[in-house]
Amino acid sequence: MYTPAGRADSSSAGHPVLPADIGQALAELAATLGNGNGSVMGDEWSFVISDKWVMTIQSLAIVSLISSAFVLAAMAHIAHRHRKYLQRLSLRVSGYVALADLLSSVAQIVMLQNDLMMGQTKSGLRFILWLSMFSTLLFVFLTLAISIQLHLSTLTKVRVAVYMRLERWYVPVSVVLAALLPAIAIAQMRDIYWVPYMHAFNWPAESWVRRLVLWMCNYVWVVLTIAYCSGVAILLSLRIWAMWRSSVEVIAAPRMPEKWDWNRLTSASSVRESHDAETLKDSGSSHFS
Repeated sequence: MYTPAGRADSSSAGHPVLPADIGQALAELAATLGNGNGSVMGDEWSFVISDKWVMTIQSLAIVSLISSAFVLAAMAHIAHRHRKYLQRLSLRVSGYVALADLLSSVAQIVMLQNDLMMGQTKSGLRFILWLSMFSTLLFVFLTLAISIQLHLSTLTKVRVAVYMRLERWYVPVSVVLAALLPAIAIAQMRDIYWVPYMHAFNWPAESWVRRLVLWMCNYVWVVLTIAYCSGVAILLSLRIWAMWRSSVEVIAAPRMPEKWDWNRLTSASSVRESHDAETLKDSGSSHFS
């Protein structure tokens, strides 16, 4: 049981723990955590606030940032030297995915700096949160676009001209949705503030309101995209497996020996021999001449 400073633990003195004592202790603990300057925390937060955890997340974010920068540099080289390859949807989307990953890494690194986050205004906090949600949703919607294209082109009988016309809309629609949904969520976060020991945002609202806003504007799209992409991958794998099995059965099936047409073979052989003889005759006459 947590014991506030300057207060004896009644259980250690041999007295029963009263509900009022528990309520007061929890209230003091909540006030300490809410102010963000308390040093006593429950064991459930020890992993979240550990320096090793922060260092690990920051290292992964830096690696992701460097990788995204290399991908964007490669895309710039392709656009400059081999522009025709950018006509492929997968290659174009890969560049936007790398950009979204870069923005997400930058936002993650910034949010790990408590001194920087504590010095931000409410507008600054809103922008950083919007940037983090925007980069995540942009990555999600672009991945969803690739899955939709794969679904239409391989698992349906939709004509090529139909889904080829959809290619030009994938990136613009993804950008608009990724920008609009976080904006709707940010508009609900009045009096937003930073919780340093959790490295997270918070705003005064009911718990169910906060969960509803975050789920409807962020998490639900991630879950739906994962489910849809997994379904497409499973269906495509089953189709490839069925095609492979049918091809193996065709190859392994016994074949009747072909009948030889001796008249055709002998006629073809005689024609070839006469042709070779004429060739030798012509070469010999040219040699003696």
